[in-house]
Amino acid sequence: MPASKNNRRRTSRRRPTSGPLAGRIRKALAAAVIAAACFAAGTQFSGTSVERLSGALQTGVSAAGRVLGLSSFHSQASAPDPASGGAEARSLSGKVVRVADGDTITLSAPGGTFRVRFLGIDAPEHDQQGGQESHLHLVSMVMGRTVTVRYRTTDQYGRIVGKVLADGRDVNLEQLRSGNAWFYRAYANSVFPEDRMPYQKAEREACQARLGLWKDPNPTPPWDFRRNRGKSKLSDFSERAAAPQPEKGFLQRLKEKF
Repeated sequence: MPASKNNRRRTSRRRPTSGPLAGRIRKALAAAVIAAACFAAGTQFSGTSVERLSGALQTGVSAAGRVLGLSSFHSQASAPDPASGGAEARSLSGKVVRVADGDTITLSAPGGTFRVRFLGIDAPEHDQQGGQESHLHLVSMVMGRTVTVRYRTTDQYGRIVGKVLADGRDVNLEQLRSGNAWFYRAYANSVFPEDRMPYQKAEREACQARLGLWKDPNPTPPWDFRRNRGKSKLSDFSERAAAPQPEKGFLQRLKEKF
C-alpha cells in the first residue's frame, strides 16, 4: 500500500542527526570554538602559552575546514613547518657579511644577499641582559666566513629560517651549548627532527654549568622580554629592530590570520 501523504511529509522533513559524518562535523566545530575561546583569553597566559594557543586555533580551524570542505580555511591554517615533510630541505651557501644579533645573520651568496634567522633558538635582545655577549659570540664563529644554511621555509619578514653550518659545525647548537641562546620550545616541532633532542640537551647542560645567560639564576626568556616591552605576543620570529606595537585585540588578530 502506498505511503500516506502525511507519512511522506514526515519522511521528507527528516535530517541526518547522527552517524560518522555528523559526529566529525560536531567534533571539528567544537575544536574550532574551544580553540578560539582559548585564543581570546590568551592575554592571561605567558608568551609561550599564547604561542601554543595560537597553534591550537589553527589546528581547530584546519580540522573544521577539512570536514566541511572549506579549502580556503584549510590552506590558511596548515602552512608548512620549516621541518615538515611537505617541503624538501634546501641549502644555501654564502659569506656572512653581517651579524645582527645572536640569532640573525646576513649572507652574500649567488643571487644577492639573504637574511637568515636561526631555526630552533632564540637569543637575548640587544638591550636585554646577555644580548651583547650572545651577539659577540656569534660574530666570533661566523663573521666573514662561508657558511651553509639548511632550511625549508622563510618567515613573515622574508628571512630564511634555518640551521647554520660552519665547517660542518652546527652554529645553532653552539649558541645553545655556550649559554648564548634559549631552545625555542614554542617551535620545537619546527626543528629538524634529528636536532630536537641535542638542542634541548645543550640548553640543559649550559644551564647546569651556569654558562652565559645562565649565570643569572632566573634569566628572562627573549619572548617574555619582547612581550613586556610591548611587542606582539604572537610574532613568530619577530623583528628585533621593530618599534614596540600596542597590544592587538582578539578580532584584529583573527582578521590578520584569515
